[in-house]
Amino acid sequence: MRFPKKKICLVLSFHDKAVQYEWLVQSINRDKFELMFVFLNPGGSYVENFVKQAGLRNYRITYNSKKDLPNAIWQLLKIFKSEKPNAVHCHLFDANIAGLTAAIIAGIKKRIYTRHHSTLHLDYFPSTVKWDKYCNSLSTHIVSISKSVTDVLVEKKTYPPIKYI
Repeated sequence: MRFPKKKICLVLSFHDKAVQYEWLVQSINRDKFELMFVFLNPGGSYVENFVKQAGLRNYRITYNSKKDLPNAIWQLLKIFKSEKPNAVHCHLFDANIAGLTAAIIAGIKKRIYTRHHSTLHLDYFPSTVKWDKYCNSLSTHIVSISKSVTDVLVEKKTYPPIKYI
């Protein structure tokens, strides 16, 4: 019996060259997974061109700053409603806010983000901690890039009781 492919949408903000996505595109089992990308960038990027050349579905939402958040959320919601991904995985702060917000409104059951920072907001930008907590509350999973990030999430109680990968 053959199972349907899982459709995974990666939402990336302010990315240009990022080899980890090249590795993912080259190594993902395309019989089991269908990858698609949404780029929140002011213009084209190296990784966007790489994804296009690989023949994967992709979208670019013109995004310059936080003033573009409402439009990005609206555009992502339209994409999610049309594409119906099984999971949304966001990378970097603006993508996390826009992507997770649109994903929860669209009813996507798996909402993941990769946490790239540990105490940056706690130490230097305390007013942004509320946005970290907001993203955490919308997520079903958080990918922690290191033990120090996990320790901050657990020790500083900036997380909901969810799964960490």
